[in-house]
Amino acid sequence: MIIGLWIANVFLIVVLDRWCSEITDTIVSGWIMLGRSAAYEEARWVAYLFAFPNAVGGASWLLAFPLYYRHLSEVLRESESE
Repeated sequence: MIIGLWIANVFLIVVLDRWCSEITDTIVSGWIMLGRSAAYEEARWVAYLFAFPNAVGGASWLLAFPLYYRHLSEVLRESESE
């Protein structure tokens, strides 16, 4: 049962990571394209400013993964003890 749950967890993480990466790439490229086509310098900087947090937000998934994995392992330990 534990191996089956581990396989399902790995599959879920891979799917979520791929989905998050695709969405982040789409959003960031949309901001960068908007910045490149902006006529005013201020509008260009605003678009680049919004692209940065979106790119960092996608990268933060890699930082959140260990915490999520630890949470799932604690839930599994609690269910095993009951």
